[in-house]
Amino acid sequence: MAGQGTGEGAGVFYGWWVVAAGMVVLSAQGVMFYGFGIMFPAVIAEFHWSRALTSSVYSVQMSVNSLFILLMGWLIDRFSPRLIIGLGALCLGFGMAASSLTREIWHLYLFFGLVVGIGTSAMYVPPITVVTRWFEKRRGFALGLTVTGIGIGGFIGSPFFNGLIQAFGWRTALPILGLSLGAVVLGAALIMTGRPEDKGLRPYGLEGARPSAGPDLRAGSFEQAGSPAEEKSPNWTVREAIRTRPFILLFVMFFCAELALVGVMAHLFTYATENGLPNHLASWAYGLIGVTSLAGKIGMGALSDRIGRKTVFILAFGLKGTAFLLLLPQPSALTLFLFAALLGLSYGGWTPIFPAVLGDYFGLASMGRIFSILTINFLLGGVCGPVLAGWIFDRQGSYWTAFAIFSAASYLSMLLAVFLSPPNRPLDGRVRV
Repeated sequence: MAGQGTGEGAGVFYGWWVVAAGMVVLSAQGVMFYGFGIMFPAVIAEFHWSRALTSSVYSVQMSVNSLFILLMGWLIDRFSPRLIIGLGALCLGFGMAASSLTREIWHLYLFFGLVVGIGTSAMYVPPITVVTRWFEKRRGFALGLTVTGIGIGGFIGSPFFNGLIQAFGWRTALPILGLSLGAVVLGAALIMTGRPEDKGLRPYGLEGARPSAGPDLRAGSFEQAGSPAEEKSPNWTVREAIRTRPFILLFVMFFCAELALVGVMAHLFTYATENGLPNHLASWAYGLIGVTSLAGKIGMGALSDRIGRKTVFILAFGLKGTAFLLLLPQPSALTLFLFAALLGLSYGGWTPIFPAVLGDYFGLASMGRIFSILTINFLLGGVCGPVLAGWIFDRQGSYWTAFAIFSAASYLSMLLAVFLSPPNRPLDGRVRV
């Protein structure tokens, strides 16, 4: 078979190396996702801006990330992931370094919001789309492994970033972190081969694909795909897909999920420290979200191949809604860490399922573009969540109402998941919604 001697010749299907590289790339994205909350109180202390205004920097980054994710979906269907991710790494390093020179709010909008947002957008859709191409069977497990990178980034990066800020200040911490992440991502990008055909291989699970190896990465406990749709992988056009009821349900579910998740990530560190918890405990709450999300991403991603994506959605969003209820009373270290554990399990559960469901429902031909349109909710949720929580605090002096709204949004996602089912394409070719 063509492609011998490129990694799979040693007994490891090359797709697993792509998964590993994707984990590294997404870990950098994870550091940035968790990191703003860590620097939030330091920026407020220096500039005395309102919380709504300061958190809008994070909203700008999330909105830019979402808008450029749409572009990345188009680009990854046409260009090498190495090029796209490599340019993203350069944007990340430069944007973080330039942000350290901030004197006005628009400086953060430009460098931390725009430039870093462009960089992180190149680190989300490309690795997820590429991994999806490499696997037919065990797609949920492969995607689950890949997106653990976000949790690993949070687990390692949050305490590390907090330590840098405590030791050197946020202005020195930013370039150290940004340039380090950029260098690591550039190295991982070299491993990202866009399609198995580029190495003379086929996606895992198709006849003729080489067996895999690894931490039981041989055809083993997760070999059986759980969804008939996953086996057939019908190919829908973008226009067809976005008109279906399942896509609309997924779109609203994703918005509700992102509203709550991004909103709390911007304010959790400040909420904890202002309620008497020390900085290192608050930063480790982010780390705990990251590490428990690993269990959710691997476990629920694999579980979704067995019991179905919808069941995992219902479970994950139910956990998420319950987690926010723990923040409503006066927090303690115990309730903070319990919240973090439940949020991490939930977040880890639903994150890899969204792209897996898209592959199951709509096929792989337009996967990048369909996934990119769905993730426009990073824009909607990312803009609304942090600013909403900050605006509520500025007026009420408390996050109670914001966390109650986030809990309700999570339960709404759970309810919508109950009505999720594969789309039908009638014989006349028209899309049934």
